[in-house]
Amino acid sequence: MEKIGENSNIEEISKINEQNIDPANYFMTLTSEAAAVGILSEGEIAYMQSQIADIIADNIWQYNSGESTSVTNEIAADLIESIVFALDCFCISVVKSDNGGLINEKCVEMLREKAGIKNCYLKGLEYISRLVNYNKNLYNELYINKLKIGIALYNSAINKSLAIFFKNYNMRLFTHRINISEPVSFFFDYMPALSSEIKNYKGILYVNEYIRYLLMENEFCSLFEIKDVQRLMKLYADNNGFYVNELMENIFEKVFTNAFFSTIADSNKVNLFINRRQYIKISENFYDNGNCRDDIFIYELINDYAQRLLLNLKINNPELQKYIFKYQNKFAENILPAIQNNYLQNLITYDD
Repeated sequence: MEKIGENSNIEEISKINEQNIDPANYFMTLTSEAAAVGILSEGEIAYMQSQIADIIADNIWQYNSGESTSVTNEIAADLIESIVFALDCFCISVVKSDNGGLINEKCVEMLREKAGIKNCYLKGLEYISRLVNYNKNLYNELYINKLKIGIALYNSAINKSLAIFFKNYNMRLFTHRINISEPVSFFFDYMPALSSEIKNYKGILYVNEYIRYLLMENEFCSLFEIKDVQRLMKLYADNNGFYVNELMENIFEKVFTNAFFSTIADSNKVNLFINRRQYIKISENFYDNGNCRDDIFIYELINDYAQRLLLNLKINNPELQKYIFKYQNKFAENILPAIQNNYLQNLITYDD
């Protein structure tokens, strides 16, 4: 008779609910969940905390170049957050590299071992180092393929902010920080369309997603002639009383918006330029005898035309498809109140 666990087809079920794990705060939410379901005891949590305290002492010594064991409360808090971030990175590296089941349980087992926190912390630092090298290559790709468009914030983010990050990033003591003296909101003025999804990430994890998102947005915009993208952004600036270089809006969002509505105006082709006469045809899809159609109908309509847009542009990159699918949900949330309150026409950049 076959014993359970030997060539058994019975799938192991995780006690840890992944819905309770925050990827931007992996270590803390994982250990909290593990404690809540009885995988970690109070004693094991206390032992982990004592190991973290030892790492803090080591890092304070290193921060002071061996000359003192004291730091300000602000520096101490930063050093603690950096340690937790390295443990976040360790957990993420385990999840990304393991193809088996019960991944989170395996991660907890490694953390609870004797000297587990110290070992996992060092592995987290190694993962950070690999991620930095990987993102330097991604950054070079982004820099080479950036859009040739005269918007100051966009160019500054790629030419200046990211370059400063890679030059100054501290991979040992302040791994959670984007810049040693500035928060993300000031360091990166130009934000991807889905920036809300990554706002809680820190350090190289944030930069990894930031670069990846910009690469996908650039890939989408590059499906159009750059002169058309430049012209569209100039039209938007002129219509709103700005110079192009002063614009703070996300380029991808403006390109996607006009491309989407042009698909409604003519489902067989994509054009970035829409005139006000075409708006009549566009609006007929969202209103019935002057009344706004119901929400479900509108969401289905947006999904249908977004899919048509993907087909018309021959977008086959799964990552870009996934990004657009995520973005269309945000797009729908912006469109719905515009339809309900009769300002849909204001979302379009017109060419007349």
